Amino acid sequence: MALQKITCQIPEGQIYYFEIEVQNIRSELSKRIHHIPYDNIILVDDQDKVYSASTALYSQKYNNLMKELSYTVIDAQQLYREYKELIKMKSKYYQELIETAKELSEIKEKEIQYKTIIQQLSEKNTSEEVNILITKLTEIDKIKAQKEVQIQDKYNYPESELDQRIIKSLNQEDIIIKLQEENIKQQIKIEELQIKSNQETNQNWQSQCQFLNTQLQQYLKQQKMAIQSYYDLVSYIDDLEFSIQELRVEFEYSKNNEEKYKSQLKLEKNKLDIANEKLSQFEIIVLEKEFQIKKYEREQKLLECNSSNEIQDDKDKITGLMEILMQSPHKIYEFEKQQNDQLNQADYEIFEINMDNDLANELLNKNQYVQFEQCLKANSKGDIKLSQSIQPNSESIFFKGYLSVVKQATQNEYIGNFFLIEELVSQNQPFKTIDEAIQLSKNNFFCQLLMEKFNKMLNSSKIKEGDYQIARQFVLKAKDKEVYYYCEMVNEGEFRKINSGIFQPKMNEIDSYFNEFSKYVYQFSNENYIITHLQICGKNVYDMIVSTTNKGSFSILDQGENEIRKFLQIIDNQPAQMIKTYWNDNIEAITKEEFK
Repeated sequence: MALQKITCQIPEGQIYYFEIEVQNIRSELSKRIHHIPYDNIILVDDQDKVYSASTALYSQKYNNLMKELSYTVIDAQQLYREYKELIKMKSKYYQELIETAKELSEIKEKEIQYKTIIQQLSEKNTSEEVNILITKLTEIDKIKAQKEVQIQDKYNYPESELDQRIIKSLNQEDIIIKLQEENIKQQIKIEELQIKSNQETNQNWQSQCQFLNTQLQQYLKQQKMAIQSYYDLVSYIDDLEFSIQELRVEFEYSKNNEEKYKSQLKLEKNKLDIANEKLSQFEIIVLEKEFQIKKYEREQKLLECNSSNEIQDDKDKITGLMEILMQSPHKIYEFEKQQNDQLNQADYEIFEINMDNDLANELLNKNQYVQFEQCLKANSKGDIKLSQSIQPNSESIFFKGYLSVVKQATQNEYIGNFFLIEELVSQNQPFKTIDEAIQLSKNNFFCQLLMEKFNKMLNSSKIKEGDYQIARQFVLKAKDKEVYYYCEMVNEGEFRKINSGIFQPKMNEIDSYFNEFSKYVYQFSNENYIITHLQICGKNVYDMIVSTTNKGSFSILDQGENEIRKFLQIIDNQPAQMIKTYWNDNIEAITKEEFK
């Protein structure tokens, strides 16, 4: 089926974009717009055509092939509530229309009376008629006050398309009131004319009366326009009522067909479940066969290597920074005594690197381990002042390490602790961004995550788990420029180098634990990667390397498939008792099941 680009806008202003089959748009909308139920979703296109059923949308698909569709999303239930509110408003304003017409009739009668009075004044010019006029003006004041109260009450309705029309009509009533005020002013002028009538000629008096009549005629014309606006409003409400009734009929039709569609969907879902179950069984068989094939290939490679190579004790190992530091005379805690004339005081902003466990497990489960840096975040912990070495305290194959001690810090927990600032040997200048510096902690946190999984599996099998963890990871930012440094918090302790390159496994609890951890990682990854070169100082793990079947894909330290092969050749050649504590058939089965 062809996919269609579709844009949907809800009344609140949010816009959603889809690229799906057009008949599925309502079901996709119901997943994103939780406040509008599926049955209540109505779509209106650019030509104001209404769609409330998937069948209608399906027919539109062929009319708009390769064209981007645009719909406005309407809640049928909300539309029905507005319809009922419009009915109430229609009744209310119709009643007000009748009352306004009645008031208009009364004003016309008063107009006739005023004309008569004016005529009498022009003929008799007596004080008695002036008193009558004043009385009438008082009555007009009362009418004006009543109308102002009514107009004020009507101004409180909310602004919508319908309400704006009503407010427009009310504004016209306001114009009427202003005209009434003008009328009153003219009446006052009449009173003034009455006072001056003894001094002015009868001709001037008649001219003033004619002007007043003209003003009154304009006022009546404005009143008629206001009444016509009310009639227009009633007609508009009738049109809305008819449209809403049509939408209700279409909504009922789609609701009646809903059960039929649900039944068909359930039948298709059952068929799909059966097919998925068969597919899962087939995938399990394929995985088992692949595992057997890889096992045979590994055994064949082992036989080939055994005929040409001998295991050497310490040859071909990659040295680590902690290994060199712990072999130095002053180790870590007394490094300042060795370099009194080669120390530097420097200020930094410190960031501690942490791992988002949920995202890390998600990447691991999706086999997206090469993107593992996405789950690493650095949080600012204030400022620190370091006393640090100018020259490297240790150099390995990959890194140069500079020891430092915290003299001052925003957070007291850092004061007195030792940091090892690490730079790549191939690195000519500091990192320009914090994300570049975080990359160097990728191996450490990946190792931490898999150690936690390994311990959890050992615990479930009632086997003693290890209590080791990686050192705390940090990034330092120079205070005077935009450069960043990666570092670890380091401590002295008993140092062990577990496995690296060509090595001879030792039969003790610590070596056995970490060698079988490396084997667990290999099995857990479905033979895609391994963690070796593990070096232990106290209870912390340092300088480990993640190697994959595609060399360099995980990090620049990645040693590739050759590292994996060398480790397996050595471990698989050992006596069974060497690994039985942390590895047996049960643990191997659990590890394979975890991968599935």
